[in-house]
Amino acid sequence: PLVKTLVKAGVQVGATDDIGQTAITFAKSAGHREVADYLTATSMGTPKAKEQRLPRAEWKRRPEFIEACAEGHHGNVRKAVAAGADINARDEYERVALYEAVRRRHVQTVEILITAGADLDARGDREETALMLAARDQNEEIVTLLIRAGADVRAKSAGGTRALQLARRRRSGDQPSPVERLLIDAGARDPRTENLCKASAAGQLQAVQQLLQEKIDVDEPTLLDDDRELTPLFLAASAGHADVVQTLLEAGAAVDAACFHPHGWRASRQTPLMGAAQNGHAEAVRRLLAAGAPVGTLGPGTPSPLLLATQGGHTEVARVLIKAGADVEDRDMEGNTVLGLATEPGHEDLYALMLEEGVSEERLQTVALCWAARKGNVQKLRQMIAEGADVNRGDDGGMTALIHAAHAGQLEAVQVLIEAGSNVSKSAHGFTALKFASQLAHEPDYQKICDLLREAGATK
Repeated sequence: PLVKTLVKAGVQVGATDDIGQTAITFAKSAGHREVADYLTATSMGTPKAKEQRLPRAEWKRRPEFIEACAEGHHGNVRKAVAAGADINARDEYERVALYEAVRRRHVQTVEILITAGADLDARGDREETALMLAARDQNEEIVTLLIRAGADVRAKSAGGTRALQLARRRRSGDQPSPVERLLIDAGARDPRTENLCKASAAGQLQAVQQLLQEKIDVDEPTLLDDDRELTPLFLAASAGHADVVQTLLEAGAAVDAACFHPHGWRASRQTPLMGAAQNGHAEAVRRLLAAGAPVGTLGPGTPSPLLLATQGGHTEVARVLIKAGADVEDRDMEGNTVLGLATEPGHEDLYALMLEEGVSEERLQTVALCWAARKGNVQKLRQMIAEGADVNRGDDGGMTALIHAAHAGQLEAVQVLIEAGSNVSKSAHGFTALKFASQLAHEPDYQKICDLLREAGATK
C-alpha cells in the first residue's frame, strides 16, 4: 500500500541513487517480486520498450533463452542462437540476454551474444547498457569485449550517468582503475567538456561561448581527482559567474542537474542552486531560480539551499530564496535549522530577516537559547540568562535548553542551565534530559551529565 501511495503521489519510479539503482532494483534484491512487478508495470524501460510492452495478463516469465544466458549455459545459448532465437528479446523486467549475461559475469556467453549480433547498447531495467553495468562491476574482461565490439562508451543512463562515472565510483584507491583506463582510451572522456568546465569555473565567458558552438554535452561533468563530478553549470554557479550561468542555461544546461559528491551528505547530490547559495552568490541564485531551479531540498539527508545560505551567513541569498518560496522551517538530518543558524554570533542580519519574515521575537529567543545549549556556547547562555531568558520554555518540539544540552553531550552547558533553575523533570516526546543522556552514559561526558541531573533531582 505504501509503494502504491508514493507512486500515485508522483514519485519517480525510475529515479536512481548514486550508483544507478532504482526502487525496482531494491525490491528485487529483497525478494519482493510483487512490488517489483508493480513498479515495472508502472513505469520503466526505454520509449521503444514502453511501446512494445505487453499487458500484464500477457506477461511471460523469463524466456528460456534469457534464462540460459543468465545461468551461463553456453551450450544451450549456442543452440538457441543457431536455431534463430531472438537475441534481443526482453524478459518481464525489460532485460535483454546480453545484460543478464554481463550481470552474472558469464564472459563466454557475452562473447557468443556479441558474435551473434546482440544490440550492445540495449537498456536494462535501470536504463543502463551492458557496458555501464560491467564498468560499475569493474569487470575488465567484459568491458574490453564490449568496447572492441563497438559499444557506445559515452551512452548515458536515465539519470545522466556514463560508464566512466560508474567505474570511478567503484574504484579502490586514488589511481584510475584498469576499467577507467580502458574507457578513457576508447573515448569516454570528451576533452572539450573538460575545457568547458574549466572555463565555466574561471568565469571565462568568451571561451564558454566558443566551446558551446561545438555542440558538446553541456551537462557532462568534469571528473576531479577527489572523485567529485561537477557540471559546468555547478562550477559557474558556485563561483558566482552569473553571466556564464545565464549562457549555460540558454544553451540548454539542466538547471536541476545534481552533481555527485563522495563524502558525507554530499554523497547524494548537490545542485547548482545549492552551490551558489552555499557560497553567497545572490545574482547566480536569481538566474537559477528564474530558470526554474527547485528551491527546496533534494530529499532526506540533503540540506536545502536556504539552510546552506544561512549556515554561511549569506543574508541576501537567504532573502532571495525566501522570496522564491523557501521555507524558514527547513532543517537537515543533523538537527541544523534555519532559525537556529540565524541566531548564531555574526548572523545578526539573518536574525533580523527572520523577524521580517514573521518569526516572533519570543520564538527566536527560545531558539537562540536552545541553539546555544546544543552547541555548547556557554558564553551566549550566560548572557541570555542574565538578560532574563526563560530557561524552561521549550522550542516548537517541546525541548528545553537543558534537554538540548543533555542530548548533545554539552556538560558545561548542562551545569549552567541547572544552576539557572532549569526544570530537570521536563520532557519532550517522552524523553527527559536524563533519559537522553542515559542512552549514551557509556561515554564519559554523558555519564557526568547523568550524575549532575540526578544530583539536581532528576529520577527518570
